[in-house]
Amino acid sequence: MESGSRKTIQLGIVSPSALLYESDVSYVQIPLHDGLIGVLPGHAPYVSILGFGVLTLNDEIGVSRFVIDGGFVEITPERITVLANHGENLEKVDFEAAQRDYDEVLQMSATGEVEMQRLQDRLQAARTRLAWKGR
Repeated sequence: MESGSRKTIQLGIVSPSALLYESDVSYVQIPLHDGLIGVLPGHAPYVSILGFGVLTLNDEIGVSRFVIDGGFVEITPERITVLANHGENLEKVDFEAAQRDYDEVLQMSATGEVEMQRLQDRLQAARTRLAWKGR
């Protein structure tokens, strides 16, 4: 079957600790470092840096969402591979833990650039989760 006539594309979402998702999807919206990208089957090859945000996918079950905290994505006409620094299904997010992390980070101070970046990443990860609370 030609890639232009495919109705689905394989999607794999992987973090260092787990395989978060592996199945065929009809559409996926991915948070990149500089915005969102929508991907349909047959998409042109593409590699980019992931941002902090929510990845939304449509599969045979319906719509699912995953919180993504940076990483990389590789897109080919047949497959999307998301290598996330951290990720989790939005339905399983512990919003109380995200709020605690947010509050904790606001009380911390950094002594160098690397530590400052780590705190900024933690803060952005907590903000991303909290933005979806109650949706």
